[in-house]
Amino acid sequence: MRSQDDSINSSENKNSYFLFNPPAFLDPYAPRWQAGYIQHINSHLKLGSYFGYGGKNINFNFSEKQRTAYRLWEIRPEVFLILNPKVRTVKYLSIEFFYIDQFNTFSDEGYESSTGTDYTYAQADFNRQKYGLHLKYGLFLNTGKHFGLNFSGGFGFRVLNQEYNNIINQVRKERALFAGIGDPYYKEVFDTRFHPALSFKLYYRL
Repeated sequence: MRSQDDSINSSENKNSYFLFNPPAFLDPYAPRWQAGYIQHINSHLKLGSYFGYGGKNINFNFSEKQRTAYRLWEIRPEVFLILNPKVRTVKYLSIEFFYIDQFNTFSDEGYESSTGTDYTYAQADFNRQKYGLHLKYGLFLNTGKHFGLNFSGGFGFRVLNQEYNNIINQVRKERALFAGIGDPYYKEVFDTRFHPALSFKLYYRL
């Protein structure tokens, strides 16, 4: 006997979806609102895009760093290959492209420059760009007539560029033993690395 999730429906899945990602609002370093839409194309293909925006006036969950300015936006287009459109719980393979642009102003902090030298400063602007792609496996789990949960995971790569600009009262300092530990924004960096992906979203099914 087949399980409920694997049972065959009488008709193919032709749904489109509105999605919302609550955990993104609780990110301790880059809180933002995330929402998206997935459009049904045919039995085995859906196209979607996800958008995120963060700003100091719409988020409350800041780290202990003093931030006099904060702005983030992101876009994540995604192509979905539906493995079997007739099952109750639809499973898929997808390729997701992403781009994140972030700006902060930090006060009375320190950083490590791209040359490996540590500094303190009275105020500085911080810029971060992160982009890349993920190959993912996921599913749409219906919890009601219109609502459900979207789980996905996978891997890919990312390019990260972090830099400090417009620095006021910069002073060179000696490297502390644990400098930058637990602070992903401490170092100026430009590199490419392997990048895992794991996500959980709520959806409304059309």
